[in-house]
Amino acid sequence: MNQRDLTARGMRQGIFDSDIFIIFLTNSMLSRPFCLLEIGWALEAKKPILIVVETEARFWPFDVGRWQRGECNRDASAPGGWGRRDFGASNATSYADVPVPIKDLIEGAAASGAMLPFRRRDFEGPS
Repeated sequence: MNQRDLTARGMRQGIFDSDIFIIFLTNSMLSRPFCLLEIGWALEAKKPILIVVETEARFWPFDVGRWQRGECNRDASAPGGWGRRDFGASNATSYADVPVPIKDLIEGAAASGAMLPFRRRDFEGPS
């Protein structure tokens, strides 16, 4: 991406100029409007898309079911420790408002096991 043009137009051009689009999928990434725009532009440009998914509990791991239910906030009092976000009171996008091609991409990758888990150095112990 051209670091001098940090506008939506510059972001879009950065996607079109790239060889591949990498999604680092965390719990709330798909509720962020500009992230959804970037994914949509990558799909529009027919870029290869690599999905790397956060799985470590300490760092807001992604879960398809929680995303679909809108459970994007940690809430110790809620069942499972995750609560629903009030999407109307924030700049966030609910699952229902995510464009269908993006839902298809994420749900298809999750169902087929086509997401790479993000791994941190020394996280899995010595080899």
